[in-house]
Amino acid sequence: GIPFGLLPERIVDSSEIVGELTTEAARLTGLVPGTPVVSGGIDAAVATLSAGAFDVGNHVAMIGTSMCWGVVHEGESVSPQLVSMPYVAYAAEKVYTFGGAATAGALLRWFRDEFGAQEVARAEQNDGNAYGLLDDEAARIPPGSDRLVALPYFMGERSPIWDSAARGTILGLTLSHTRAHVYRALLEGVAFALRHNMEAGEEIGLRLDETCTLVGGAAKSPLWRQILSDVTGYRLAATRGSEAALGDALLAGIGIGAVDRFEAIRDWLSYEEPTTPNAANGEIYDHLYSVYKGAYPTLRDLMGALSSYDATS
Repeated sequence: GIPFGLLPERIVDSSEIVGELTTEAARLTGLVPGTPVVSGGIDAAVATLSAGAFDVGNHVAMIGTSMCWGVVHEGESVSPQLVSMPYVAYAAEKVYTFGGAATAGALLRWFRDEFGAQEVARAEQNDGNAYGLLDDEAARIPPGSDRLVALPYFMGERSPIWDSAARGTILGLTLSHTRAHVYRALLEGVAFALRHNMEAGEEIGLRLDETCTLVGGAAKSPLWRQILSDVTGYRLAATRGSEAALGDALLAGIGIGAVDRFEAIRDWLSYEEPTTPNAANGEIYDHLYSVYKGAYPTLRDLMGALSSYDATS
């Protein structure tokens, strides 16, 4: 039902040259006029390429301000719960199916800004990192945050629920809970959202490798990496250093003929030692994940009522 006039005139590969840098653009960027411009791709798919994912079952979680998780396959199955498109590499043969959470690292920034003034001050005094200090406090809280469950829907939610009226929720608060409990529950809530998307892929028959590659800011936190692994049950292999732009560089190199194969990117990458799931922690998270999945359907109508209520009318 979309009018053809709203669609692009032509569809191109992500590595195809689509034009040249104009004189004005060259002046603004400091590059040479006429420099080839390659199509490129959406951020999550290019981040997946940056992690060296090409084979069926390769899957990558990009966790920064938001969270995107995606898997490479050959079109075996698709679902309206997830988004599918030709992959940025081998577009004629490979499909990229992904889902994601609207808020991930944004939750931690919100918590830091609203409740972490003392950590910010300590970090400034000691040339440290407020998130690292909050992680240290949360690491002293047991897995499951003493029966606290957070729905990370602070900006509505994307897949697999697709509900802009969904709202952030913290279930189970008691007077014994502290700031550190809430912070850890937010870390765990994002991990539950990741598992929810992975399960949506598994339910339609997509095969996922036992190791998921993690890119983005979350990869810098040993605590969050362990939580993500424990909740999902997958090993997590983080790339070493910051390689987020490598996929773009590869697409440009392929486009102008400087690189002859997509797999060349694997020679540019190195990985940290994988994080392995802790089975005992996984049992705790299995129980709390069932609470997490049950909470949204139970609260959906109430969330909608809150979202649509206009207190000024």
